[in-house]
Amino acid sequence: MYHATLVTAPAAEPISTADAKAHCRVTIATVEDTYIDALVKAARTHVEKAYGLALITQTWDMYMQDWPAGDSFHLRLPPLQSVTSIKYTNTDATEAEFSSTLYHVDIAKEPGRVMLAYGQSWPSVTLKTLNPIVVRLVAGYGAAGSAVPADIILAMKFLIRHWYDNRTAVETGVGIAAIEIPQTFHMLMDGYERRGLY
Repeated sequence: MYHATLVTAPAAEPISTADAKAHCRVTIATVEDTYIDALVKAARTHVEKAYGLALITQTWDMYMQDWPAGDSFHLRLPPLQSVTSIKYTNTDATEAEFSSTLYHVDIAKEPGRVMLAYGQSWPSVTLKTLNPIVVRLVAGYGAAGSAVPADIILAMKFLIRHWYDNRTAVETGVGIAAIEIPQTFHMLMDGYERRGLY
């Protein structure tokens, strides 16, 4: 089982204030900008958590309890851009880095994976009890929203518009559950199954 912590957050959001305002049909100058920016961030966070994705370039530390039994392991926060380092700590609290010459990083697969180089093996030291292996990785479609798939961007816009128009849950009728997320969002996100670290 993996868990992870965010090291470097995205430097930008996938949708600009202007684009979000245009989709929400907001024409006033700046009065609603802060609120709309908060909705954009909330929509990105929802997509990333619900579908296990990284949209804009970000850095994470992924913690592992043991080396894999086989010759590879997945990094479940697609799309993977790179692996910065793999470090491990033994029972004497000595930290070492697993050399990048000893493994390959597969960014073509989703989720990405780390595979041992031919003839290599994982370190045989006795690991410390808690979170001994830390993989630092960079994930995301790119540094700008233009790199994010268009269907994800559109799904986010529908979600932002829904939240902007309905600041409480939408009642659909007596005895019918309130709508929190529009069906259009789910249809656009169909196929982006949850694979993430959350």
